[in-house]
Amino acid sequence: MSNFLILIISSGILFVLIYLFIISESYSKKIKLRDDMIFDQISRFSIEHKHYGCKTLVAVDRELENICLIELNNIPKGLEDNSEKTFKYLKADDILQVELFEGGNSVTSSSRSIGGAVVGGALFGGVGAIVGGLGSSTKSSETVNKIQIRLVVNDKTNPIYDIDFLSVEIDKNELLFESISKQARTWYGYFEVMINNAKDNVEEIKEKDIDVITKLERLNLLKASKAISEEEFSILKKDLLGK
Repeated sequence: MSNFLILIISSGILFVLIYLFIISESYSKKIKLRDDMIFDQISRFSIEHKHYGCKTLVAVDRELENICLIELNNIPKGLEDNSEKTFKYLKADDILQVELFEGGNSVTSSSRSIGGAVVGGALFGGVGAIVGGLGSSTKSSETVNKIQIRLVVNDKTNPIYDIDFLSVEIDKNELLFESISKQARTWYGYFEVMINNAKDNVEEIKEKDIDVITKLERLNLLKASKAISEEEFSILKKDLLGK
Protein backbone atom coordinates (compact mmCIF):
# COMPACT_ATOMS: atom_id res chain seq x y z
CA MET A 1 0.00 0.00 0.00
CA SER A 2 1.46 3.35 -1.06
CA ASN A 3 2.10 6.13 1.41
CA PHE A 4 -0.36 8.30 -0.51
CA LEU A 5 -3.17 5.74 -0.06
CA ILE A 6 -2.37 5.37 3.63
CA LEU A 7 -2.54 9.16 3.97
CA ILE A 8 -5.95 9.28 2.26
CA ILE A 9 -7.36 6.51 4.48
CA SER A 10 -5.93 8.11 7.64
CA SER A 11 -7.35 11.49 6.65
CA GLY A 12 -10.74 9.90 5.99
CA ILE A 13 -10.78 8.20 9.39
CA LEU A 14 -9.74 11.44 11.08
CA PHE A 15 -12.48 13.35 9.26
CA VAL A 16 -15.12 10.82 10.37
CA LEU A 17 -13.93 10.97 13.98
CA ILE A 18 -14.02 14.78 13.99
CA TYR A 19 -17.48 14.74 12.42
CA LEU A 20 -18.79 12.27 15.01
CA PHE A 21 -17.29 14.39 17.80
CA ILE A 22 -19.01 17.53 16.49
CA ILE A 23 -22.33 15.70 16.20
CA SER A 24 -21.95 14.32 19.73
CA GLU A 25 -21.13 17.75 21.16
CA SER A 26 -24.08 19.32 19.34
CA TYR A 27 -26.44 16.65 20.68
CA SER A 28 -25.11 17.04 24.23
CA LYS A 29 -25.66 20.81 24.10
CA LYS A 30 -29.19 20.29 22.79
CA ILE A 31 -30.02 17.89 25.64
CA LYS A 32 -28.50 20.29 28.20
CA LEU A 33 -30.64 23.16 26.89
CA ARG A 34 -33.75 20.97 27.09
CA ASP A 35 -32.97 19.90 30.65
CA ASP A 36 -32.30 23.49 31.75
CA MET A 37 -35.64 24.53 30.26
CA ILE A 38 -37.31 21.79 32.33
CA PHE A 39 -35.45 22.78 35.50
CA ASP A 40 -36.54 26.41 35.00
CA GLN A 41 -40.17 25.32 35.48
CA ILE A 42 -39.62 24.28 39.11
CA SER A 43 -41.72 26.81 41.01
CA ARG A 44 -41.97 25.59 44.60
CA PHE A 45 -38.42 26.31 45.75
CA SER A 46 -35.13 27.85 44.65
CA ILE A 47 -32.72 25.29 43.20
CA GLU A 48 -29.29 24.97 44.80
CA HIS A 49 -28.17 21.60 43.41
CA LYS A 50 -29.33 19.78 40.29
CA HIS A 51 -28.48 16.46 38.65
CA TYR A 52 -28.70 15.88 34.91
CA GLY A 53 -29.53 12.19 34.54
CA CYS A 54 -30.32 10.49 31.25
CA LYS A 55 -33.63 9.25 32.66
CA THR A 56 -34.24 11.34 35.77
CA LEU A 57 -33.54 14.97 36.65
CA VAL A 58 -33.23 15.92 40.32
CA ALA A 59 -33.19 19.27 42.10
CA VAL A 60 -32.90 20.21 45.79
CA ASP A 61 -32.80 23.49 47.68
CA ARG A 62 -29.97 24.96 49.77
CA GLU A 63 -31.49 23.82 53.08
CA LEU A 64 -32.00 20.25 51.78
CA GLU A 65 -35.66 20.42 52.70
CA ASN A 66 -37.27 20.21 49.25
CA ILE A 67 -36.78 17.79 46.37
CA CYS A 68 -38.07 17.67 42.81
CA LEU A 69 -37.81 14.42 40.85
CA ILE A 70 -38.44 14.60 37.11
CA GLU A 71 -38.77 11.36 35.16
CA LEU A 72 -38.12 12.33 31.54
CA ASN A 73 -40.16 9.42 30.18
CA ASN A 74 -43.25 10.96 31.81
CA ILE A 75 -42.93 14.18 29.80
CA PRO A 76 -44.85 14.03 26.50
CA LYS A 77 -42.66 14.75 23.48
CA GLY A 78 -43.04 18.36 22.38
CA LEU A 79 -44.31 19.51 25.79
CA GLU A 80 -40.95 19.87 27.52
CA ASP A 81 -41.59 23.62 27.94
CA ASN A 82 -44.83 22.99 29.86
CA SER A 83 -44.15 19.88 31.90
CA GLU A 84 -44.30 20.87 35.58
CA LYS A 85 -47.47 18.84 36.12
CA THR A 86 -45.36 15.70 35.64
CA PHE A 87 -42.84 16.71 38.35
CA LYS A 88 -42.73 14.92 41.70
CA TYR A 89 -42.28 17.37 44.57
CA LEU A 90 -41.21 15.92 47.91
CA LYS A 91 -40.24 17.14 51.35
CA ALA A 92 -37.15 15.81 53.10
CA ASP A 93 -39.24 13.78 55.54
CA ASP A 94 -40.87 11.96 52.60
CA ILE A 95 -37.62 10.06 52.03
CA LEU A 96 -37.74 6.71 53.81
CA GLN A 97 -34.57 5.14 52.43
CA VAL A 98 -31.67 5.91 50.12
CA GLU A 99 -29.34 3.29 48.66
CA LEU A 100 -26.31 3.62 46.39
CA PHE A 101 -25.67 0.94 43.77
CA GLU A 102 -22.61 0.34 41.62
CA GLY A 103 -22.92 -2.31 38.93
CA GLY A 104 -26.18 -3.49 40.49
CA ASN A 105 -24.50 -4.14 43.86
CA SER A 106 -25.51 -2.20 46.96
CA VAL A 107 -22.63 -0.05 48.24
CA THR A 108 -24.30 1.74 51.15
CA SER A 109 -27.77 2.65 52.40
CA SER A 110 -29.52 4.74 55.02
CA SER A 111 -33.09 4.63 56.28
CA ARG A 112 -35.35 6.09 58.91
CA SER A 113 -38.04 4.54 61.07
CA ILE A 114 -41.79 5.05 60.94
CA GLY A 115 -43.88 4.26 63.97
CA GLY A 116 -41.03 2.30 65.53
CA ALA A 117 -40.44 0.07 62.49
CA VAL A 118 -37.25 0.49 60.52
CA VAL A 119 -37.72 0.92 56.79
CA GLY A 120 -35.53 -1.54 54.93
CA GLY A 121 -32.73 -3.32 56.78
CA ALA A 122 -33.96 -6.17 58.97
CA LEU A 123 -37.60 -5.48 58.12
CA PHE A 124 -37.36 -5.81 54.35
CA GLY A 125 -33.88 -7.25 53.91
CA GLY A 126 -32.69 -4.02 52.30
CA VAL A 127 -34.31 -1.94 49.60
CA GLY A 128 -32.88 -4.20 46.91
CA ALA A 129 -34.83 -7.10 48.39
CA ILE A 130 -38.10 -5.16 48.12
CA VAL A 131 -38.02 -4.99 44.35
CA GLY A 132 -35.38 -7.54 43.48
CA GLY A 133 -32.35 -5.25 43.40
CA LEU A 134 -31.14 -3.37 40.36
CA GLY A 135 -29.70 -6.37 38.57
CA SER A 136 -25.96 -6.63 38.14
CA SER A 137 -24.66 -6.81 34.60
CA THR A 138 -21.06 -5.81 35.22
CA LYS A 139 -18.70 -8.03 33.23
CA SER A 140 -15.77 -7.89 35.64
CA SER A 141 -14.61 -6.29 38.86
CA GLU A 142 -12.43 -3.90 36.83
CA THR A 143 -15.36 -2.34 35.00
CA VAL A 144 -18.78 -1.02 35.92
CA ASN A 145 -21.73 -0.17 33.69
CA LYS A 146 -24.26 1.21 36.12
CA ILE A 147 -24.25 3.66 39.03
CA GLN A 148 -27.61 4.53 40.53
CA ILE A 149 -29.24 5.90 43.64
CA ARG A 150 -32.53 4.36 44.67
CA LEU A 151 -34.96 6.36 46.77
CA VAL A 152 -37.86 4.85 48.68
CA VAL A 153 -40.36 7.62 49.36
CA ASN A 154 -43.62 7.98 51.23
CA ASP A 155 -45.88 7.52 48.20
CA LYS A 156 -48.28 4.58 47.89
CA THR A 157 -48.60 5.05 44.12
CA ASN A 158 -44.92 5.30 43.21
CA PRO A 159 -42.62 4.59 46.18
CA ILE A 160 -39.46 3.78 44.20
CA TYR A 161 -37.32 6.26 42.23
CA ASP A 162 -34.05 5.29 40.54
CA ILE A 163 -31.64 8.13 39.78
CA ASP A 164 -29.10 7.27 37.09
CA PHE A 165 -25.50 8.49 37.09
CA LEU A 166 -23.86 5.96 34.76
CA SER A 167 -25.38 3.68 32.12
CA VAL A 168 -22.39 2.69 29.94
CA GLU A 169 -19.49 0.40 30.74
CA ILE A 170 -16.27 2.08 31.83
CA ASP A 171 -13.06 1.01 33.55
CA LYS A 172 -12.88 1.71 37.28
CA ASN A 173 -9.37 3.08 36.81
CA GLU A 174 -10.60 5.85 34.52
CA LEU A 175 -10.87 9.41 35.81
CA LEU A 176 -14.42 9.46 34.45
CA PHE A 177 -15.42 6.71 36.88
CA GLU A 178 -13.91 8.62 39.80
CA SER A 179 -15.81 11.75 38.78
CA ILE A 180 -19.18 10.01 38.37
CA SER A 181 -18.73 7.96 41.54
CA LYS A 182 -17.92 11.12 43.51
CA GLN A 183 -20.99 12.85 42.11
CA ALA A 184 -23.24 9.92 43.04
CA ARG A 185 -21.82 9.79 46.57
CA THR A 186 -22.33 13.53 46.96
CA TRP A 187 -26.01 13.13 46.09
CA TYR A 188 -26.25 10.13 48.39
CA GLY A 189 -24.89 12.46 51.09
CA TYR A 190 -27.61 15.04 50.39
CA PHE A 191 -30.34 12.44 50.80
CA GLU A 192 -28.71 10.97 53.91
CA VAL A 193 -28.65 14.43 55.50
CA MET A 194 -32.38 14.75 54.72
CA ILE A 195 -33.09 11.40 56.38
CA ASN A 196 -31.05 12.29 59.46
CA ASN A 197 -32.76 15.68 59.76
CA ALA A 198 -36.15 13.96 59.55
CA LYS A 199 -35.07 11.59 62.34
CA ASP A 200 -34.04 14.54 64.51
CA ASN A 201 -37.38 16.27 63.88
CA VAL A 202 -39.30 13.13 64.89
CA GLU A 203 -37.28 12.81 68.10
CA GLU A 204 -37.88 16.49 68.89
CA ILE A 205 -41.64 16.05 68.41
CA LYS A 206 -41.60 12.96 70.65
CA GLU A 207 -39.79 14.89 73.38
CA LYS A 208 -42.32 17.72 73.17
CA ASP A 209 -45.22 15.24 73.36
CA ILE A 210 -43.70 13.59 76.43
CA ASP A 211 -43.24 17.01 78.05
CA VAL A 212 -46.90 17.91 77.40
CA ILE A 213 -48.11 14.59 78.81
CA THR A 214 -46.00 15.08 81.95
CA LYS A 215 -47.41 18.58 82.50
CA LEU A 216 -50.99 17.34 81.97
CA GLU A 217 -50.43 14.65 84.59
CA ARG A 218 -49.21 17.30 87.04
CA LEU A 219 -52.25 19.47 86.33
CA ASN A 220 -54.54 16.50 87.00
CA LEU A 221 -52.77 15.88 90.30
CA LEU A 222 -53.16 19.55 91.27
CA LYS A 223 -56.86 19.43 90.41
CA ALA A 224 -57.35 16.14 92.27
CA SER A 225 -55.68 17.60 95.38
CA LYS A 226 -57.88 20.71 95.00
CA ALA A 227 -54.77 22.89 94.71
CA ILE A 228 -56.43 24.43 91.66
CA SER A 229 -60.09 24.81 90.74
CA GLU A 230 -61.84 23.16 87.79
CA GLU A 231 -61.91 26.52 86.03
CA GLU A 232 -58.18 27.09 86.61
CA PHE A 233 -57.49 23.56 85.38
CA SER A 234 -59.40 24.21 82.14
CA ILE A 235 -57.56 27.49 81.53
CA LEU A 236 -54.14 25.95 82.19
CA LYS A 237 -54.96 22.91 80.06
CA LYS A 238 -56.01 25.05 77.09
CA ASP A 239 -52.87 27.14 77.46
CA LEU A 240 -50.70 24.00 77.57
CA LEU A 241 -52.32 22.48 74.50
CA GLY A 242 -52.28 25.78 72.65
CA LYS A 243 -56.06 25.87 72.27
